[in-house]
Amino acid sequence: MSAILFEKYFERETGIKVKYADLKRNDYGKPLPIGGWHFNLSHSGQYWVMALSDNREVGIDIEMRRDLRPRIARRILAAGEEALEGDLLRTWVLKEAYAKKVGEGLLLGFRSFTSGDIFERYVVTDYSTSRYYCYLVY
Repeated sequence: MSAILFEKYFERETGIKVKYADLKRNDYGKPLPIGGWHFNLSHSGQYWVMALSDNREVGIDIEMRRDLRPRIARRILAAGEEALEGDLLRTWVLKEAYAKKVGEGLLLGFRSFTSGDIFERYVVTDYSTSRYYCYLVY
């Protein structure tokens, strides 16, 4: 489904017809820009999102709301960092959106930076609802 949605939306917004299967990717799997257009995709459950920019790298992540085990904090939080609004999943989604923006995805060590670092250096938009968390970083 993601492939179909991507192809239709990308063509509608950019006028460029592209096949998802033909996307070129960096060493970490992030799709490379097409015709100068940067983009990023995410999905969780019934939700699918795409970020699109004609002038800068973007990263987006969406996750259905759920509880994360407290022990996962040691994989997400930097030393001295608190979870955003006390919610590890919210923090995870922000950090994953950032990691996708810089092109390293889950291979980027989430403990090497804080949520505050992201807010200080980039534009962050929170599209979260009562059903999911969603962050766009550019």
